[in-house]
Amino acid sequence: SLYYEDCLEHGMSGNIDDDTWDDLEMDEVFLAVNHTNSFIGEQYLYKKLHCPLEDNPDIEEHIKSYSENEELRLDVSERLAGIGKSYHDYMLIDVLRDMNYWQMKNGWQYRALQLTLIVFLIAAMFTGNPLFLLLFVLNAVSNLVIYVFIRDHYEQLMFSAGSVKSIVAFSQFIDKDERLKAMYQSEELEAAIADLKRVSHKMIAIQTRQSYMATGDLSSIMMMYFYGVLLFDVISLETVVRLLAKKLDKVITLYELIGWIDTEISIASYRESVDGYAVPEFSYEHHII
Repeated sequence: SLYYEDCLEHGMSGNIDDDTWDDLEMDEVFLAVNHTNSFIGEQYLYKKLHCPLEDNPDIEEHIKSYSENEELRLDVSERLAGIGKSYHDYMLIDVLRDMNYWQMKNGWQYRALQLTLIVFLIAAMFTGNPLFLLLFVLNAVSNLVIYVFIRDHYEQLMFSAGSVKSIVAFSQFIDKDERLKAMYQSEELEAAIADLKRVSHKMIAIQTRQSYMATGDLSSIMMMYFYGVLLFDVISLETVVRLLAKKLDKVITLYELIGWIDTEISIASYRESVDGYAVPEFSYEHHII
């Protein structure tokens, strides 16, 4: 799990080392318990099984709520399934941690090219000077080349932008659902949702256009050239990357909350599938109980 490896790299100690994990055949345990609906939940469950001593005093209360309230569990599971388990999504944590790598250092140049394109077009229309028309064409071709390069080079980031959009959307669902607010609401969650609202709007615009352009029909191809020449998506993506780099801690907060919710539902579903189970009690004391 990339998320588990990321946690280790950022100071978390794995309570179960790899040798013990293999001796206990924990891969089989993970496969049995894994009823998660999202890639985040799957990664978080894997990390949780490696680190069972991680403190979360409300887990049993939450699992009980999902076990006793099937409507709530199905509602949340359906929303989590909307996040999905796409192959590209599993790399999200690496993309987020490398956000400085993805930043476009010359973002102002893209805005300048967008502005000069409009200036040359207006000048050509009002003066009839063929020089301005030539400059407009050269500017448009240059913008289109930049757009194609950015689109290909930042393909993984485009996928990740969709994942972050889904994370923010699910967090807003928590914020609006009174049942979930009673279980998870906190000032930290409210602050993260508020801070990422602008990023979410930008990502929705990018993803909507990219999805439409992927249809391959004539109108979608024309739209690709239009937005490519005007550098709309390039500038929007540059803004998204810059904002995400500043608000990375907020994204991680929402990421971990969603993973925890999916893990709780997964455990509740697993317990319903077996004849009996034991609720673990952990002790931090170094002796046999």
